[in-house]
Amino acid sequence: MWRPVRVKFSNLFAHQDTEYFFKNKVCTVIFGENRDAEDCDNNGAGKSTIFEAIAIALTNKSLRDLDKEMFINRDAEDCTIEFELQNDVLNSSLKIVRKFFRGSKSAKITLIENGKVNSQMTSVNEANKRIYELIGISREDLLRYYIISQDNSYTFFKAGDVEKKEVLNRITSADMINPIIEELGDRKKQLTSDISEIESGISSIQDKIEFFKEQKANNEAVSDDYEIKAKSDRIEEIKEKRRDYERKVKKIDADIDNVQKNIEEIKSQLVPTDDLKSKRKKLKKSIDDFEKELSDSKSILRKINAEIDGVVECPNCKHKFIQGGDLDLSYSEAVDMKKDTEILIKDYEEKIKSKKSKLDGINLKIQSSESLEEKIEDFNFSINSYKRKKKSYQEEIEDASNSINAIAEEIRRIKAESKTEKVRKELEAKLKSLSSKLKELEDSGLEKQELLEMVNYWIYYMGKNGFTTYLANRAVSIIEGITNSYLRKFHSNLSVEINGYKVLKDGTVREKIDVRVLDGGISSTVFMGCSGGERGRVSLAGVLGIQHLINLSLDGRGLDLLLLDETFHGVDSRGQENMIKILENIGNTILMITQNVSSEFNSENKILIVKEDGVAKIVK
Repeated sequence: MWRPVRVKFSNLFAHQDTEYFFKNKVCTVIFGENRDAEDCDNNGAGKSTIFEAIAIALTNKSLRDLDKEMFINRDAEDCTIEFELQNDVLNSSLKIVRKFFRGSKSAKITLIENGKVNSQMTSVNEANKRIYELIGISREDLLRYYIISQDNSYTFFKAGDVEKKEVLNRITSADMINPIIEELGDRKKQLTSDISEIESGISSIQDKIEFFKEQKANNEAVSDDYEIKAKSDRIEEIKEKRRDYERKVKKIDADIDNVQKNIEEIKSQLVPTDDLKSKRKKLKKSIDDFEKELSDSKSILRKINAEIDGVVECPNCKHKFIQGGDLDLSYSEAVDMKKDTEILIKDYEEKIKSKKSKLDGINLKIQSSESLEEKIEDFNFSINSYKRKKKSYQEEIEDASNSINAIAEEIRRIKAESKTEKVRKELEAKLKSLSSKLKELEDSGLEKQELLEMVNYWIYYMGKNGFTTYLANRAVSIIEGITNSYLRKFHSNLSVEINGYKVLKDGTVREKIDVRVLDGGISSTVFMGCSGGERGRVSLAGVLGIQHLINLSLDGRGLDLLLLDETFHGVDSRGQENMIKILENIGNTILMITQNVSSEFNSENKILIVKEDGVAKIVK
């Protein structure tokens, strides 16, 4: 499990440069003192900023969904947050560094895993996904079970049935079962359809067997004329198929003619590209030459300007002369040369522009011609495809002709042979074949029926009536047990009783979770019927319990951290002090902000944050 090591932040709200090293497995109380406002006491001292820093580091968002312009210190242009964690089970370390800039939508994040920067994270979104992958906790669960305040207080016990179900599914991984159930349902539909087809096939074969048995018993009633007519009908069917293929061949020939016409039309539009490419090459050479001349002229102009800038004027005669120039020019010669060079530069620029315009025109013509050539290639590909289809159809036509000839030969043979014995043998062969097929279908039907029974069993076992309900009720039982365990640690006389899913007489499942709070194990009431202090203790016990289950379900991941921000509102000072002493010894890493407890409260683990002159910092 991940444990917090250090959090450091600069220019976050009123904190300019703050660093805190966590004390693990204890409850640390955070006090505040706002020296800038006497009437505010400890409100506005900057206590909650530590929680905000942790939330922003893990999720890239403020607890209150504030825009970065609101949490960056008003006197600063940027804000930096560092959060370090250690996982002793996985022997891993993680350091999250986020930096935000005023007036910019962009932000910077760096992930340092086991002392090395993860260079694969190229965006903030990718880094956020990586943090979730490593820790395993979403922002929603962080705000429900790890960072608790009056503003975002959540409790499993007053949640609706849908929310309770979502928690149970997440803890038990029941959502993984739903795709399996869906797949089983699809398999059931397929098997039912297959069985129906098999039954239909069996019925059809049985009808055929009865028919051929009658034909065999009345062989003498079966005449040659019947078979000859059947084969003649078959010839007509094949002829019709052949005519259909012949029509398709004619259609393909017409399509090939149309495509060839298109090719000829495109060829008439083609422009030879060799001359154009030659002109393009000459233009590029000319442009390169002019650009070199232009570059040289600009270099000369810079030198002239440098010499003019260095002119010295005689105080007596007012004569201007150049001192120490490289070009060995008088002032007037330099001015004239500057004008000539500027004209020459403008001329070169206009020539380059004109040449580039011509070059663009030639490129456009070349591209157009190449595009037409590509179209010709596509049309040739289509022609080849048509030819392959035509060949296939021609083969079908040939096969049909061969079949017609073969059947016609059979008709001639039947007319020349005795029919009675031939019909008897054919009927016996057909009956044998049908009996074999019937046996295969019956065996296949039995096999699929067995599979269907197995699928129905698993649908029932895995579904609401079975394993899913079992998992949910097991989770309910564990939540109840762990919550009551923490309530006993709180030295509370309260306990919870949770009733889970119930299978009704009609086979349906009642997916409703009832929560009762017991006082001394005798009198009970609904959660909302308890006092504020009682609800606070029960909610905290539930949060600790579900957090424990979430951490267990994450296979070495999870987070040993609970942040409590004024969660015992309404509980008197003495009650809060007693809860703090209890929380110090339950073995969880807890940071607790309170204002109802005096800073003089005797505790080994406490932090004092002071805000003075607009700056908040940890003083002890």
